Amino acid sequence: MELRRYVAIPAVYEYLINHVFSFFDVKEIYRVIDLGAGSGAFINFLSRYYPYWHIEGADNENFVEFGLKDRFKFTRVDLNKSFSRSIKGKFDLITAIEVIEHLENPRHFLRECNKLLKVGGKLIITPPNIESIPGRLRFLVRGNFKHFDSDPKFNEPTHITPIQSYLFSRAARDTGFRVIKQFYFPPGKFYGSRSIVKIAALIISPFLHGHKFGEKNIFLLEKING
Repeated sequence: MELRRYVAIPAVYEYLINHVFSFFDVKEIYRVIDLGAGSGAFINFLSRYYPYWHIEGADNENFVEFGLKDRFKFTRVDLNKSFSRSIKGKFDLITAIEVIEHLENPRHFLRECNKLLKVGGKLIITPPNIESIPGRLRFLVRGNFKHFDSDPKFNEPTHITPIQSYLFSRAARDTGFRVIKQFYFPPGKFYGSRSIVKIAALIISPFLHGHKFGEKNIFLLEKING
């Protein structure tokens, strides 16, 4: 499977630094790996904030941008397979930014991440939020999840696995993790929706439960066993 090359999304990266990373002691010297590293945009961003961390990346293609080939260790892997065998050592933190929705088996991915983490290590995963109110309206009208539509105008063709919050949290527990917190981004917004959809979303929002806001979910997990 060919994973798409990820481009920089600075607003999401800033949100991770300012909110998600506040849940652990960033002054510690962490060993970190970014799975699905693509061009290396997130690794490059992260190294500016935490130059004392040991950061590396893994993907099915080598770093192609930012002049990173000589700055960070890279491991070529297929994230649909048993990639933990190819990556050496244990990590304090694994990041997978907009990756899991491109993979065939989320539970397999979680098990492989578990093998690479130290007990107490953290895992950050950021799938699209299919439970947002605009997403629910899209499903009601079209019968398909937002970002996973049959119409190319509404679809990202490399998205193959929609992630639902409850089922993902259950999969995390079953594979040796606990969910520390689930965030959404952008917070409190119906991002990228047309005006009529935003109006409808605001009207029905008080009557709906679940993760109603944000274009992306951000799951912060901790390894508890495995």
